[in-house]
Amino acid sequence: MSLRLRLCFCLCLASAQLRAEDEVLSYLEPYRSIEISSIETGVISEIRVKEGDHVAPGDVLLLLDNEITESRLAIARINAEGAGKLMATQAEVDLQQQRHDQLERLVTSGTSNSAELARQKALLVQAKGNHIIAQEEQKSFKLEVKQIEAELKRRVLTSPIDGIVVDISKDIAESVSLASARPDDYLVRVVEIDRLKCIGHVPALFARGLKKGDSLSLRVEDGAPVVVRGAVEFVSPVIDPATATVRIQLVIDNTALTLRSGATVQILLTKPGN
Repeated sequence: MSLRLRLCFCLCLASAQLRAEDEVLSYLEPYRSIEISSIETGVISEIRVKEGDHVAPGDVLLLLDNEITESRLAIARINAEGAGKLMATQAEVDLQQQRHDQLERLVTSGTSNSAELARQKALLVQAKGNHIIAQEEQKSFKLEVKQIEAELKRRVLTSPIDGIVVDISKDIAESVSLASARPDDYLVRVVEIDRLKCIGHVPALFARGLKKGDSLSLRVEDGAPVVVRGAVEFVSPVIDPATATVRIQLVIDNTALTLRSGATVQILLTKPGN
């Protein structure tokens, strides 16, 4: 190979290496991906969404059967609202108090003895204790109502974010059991894609000048390449000693939903804002 050809080859190789060093390969992913599961056990009674639906925070995704829980709640409410036992114990307190007061007057006048008064005091204390127990039982029933109401809420799965339903892992009439669930099991997956994120590992020297809020260019390679801007959301304070790189996270506006999660991108290592 002639000297001229060798020189041209070296120049082309150096140029290619420079271009490679000016770009960092990464990909787009949802800004948030929430895998929603249930801590309750039961059977799916209703699914109110389908894959591809847009949901807002609080929108109902699916419901577990709740007949047994609602029956428990009805019983607890009856007990919590029942006033019969409280009225009976209060009436007993009033009666024993009246007898105690009468005996106390009789002892003062000398027509009764202190032993009878002592027995009556014991009966009064017992009546007051029974009334306190009745009050505590009613408080317990009211707390039970709140507990069961919380259980009912947990049997209704709602979306925690504004996003798109991308996966529903079970169907109506299928059972859900926390005991047999694996750590990665979920019922519905919702992703936020009106914003996308991109995580890349850039040279430490380039990262030194980056800060949150800076803007970098990315070339999205999904069909015809298109260049978009991404805002720096995070710059790791740690350098990876094996690669001499720093992890950064960029956020890309995707309000028009023109970019697809999973698309390959090249982070262009140009000065922020350029």
